[in-house]
Amino acid sequence: MSLDISGPQIKFRQLSEESGIVARISLPECGACADPIIVAMPLQLIVCHTVVQMGANVKMKFIRFVLGRIILLADFLTRPRPLIRSQEEQTRVDMAISGMALYQFNACPFCVKVRRYLRKHSLSIELRDAKNNIDIKSELIREGGKHKVPCLRIESDTQNVQWLYSSDEICAFLDSELDRLKIV
Repeated sequence: MSLDISGPQIKFRQLSEESGIVARISLPECGACADPIIVAMPLQLIVCHTVVQMGANVKMKFIRFVLGRIILLADFLTRPRPLIRSQEEQTRVDMAISGMALYQFNACPFCVKVRRYLRKHSLSIELRDAKNNIDIKSELIREGGKHKVPCLRIESDTQNVQWLYSSDEICAFLDSELDRLKIV
């Protein structure tokens, strides 16, 4: 088995041998070594007698990716049932939340918490992807002041805009709105 990973600074080839995994590394801009050094070390690679550590950023991105997929799977498998209301009550709720939008990331655990709350209480608030949509991301930073999710944008009838940045605050605010409407 062979895996090639190329980047702007490191060319990396992972080879399988009897002794385990061996990493063959060469730096394109390094002219001092004719042959790259072959080593077998977890998360550390020796190149030209220098230790090059794999960036913590790469490790964290991988961990976040895996955990995000686990969170999405758990959410899918344990999704709450939506609350069933009469048509009249649901229309009142929809009118009360019509000026709201949730800025979120798909795999963020706090965003998943808010989306589960929305589903459980049958609230159809517009979801805006602040990670993959650059226009939504810039709107969140420009109008809300920071790139943090989940964020609930609340526009009132008087054109006042309020921004809530905590999943607990968002759920508490929506609870108070439902209480105000005298709806469960």
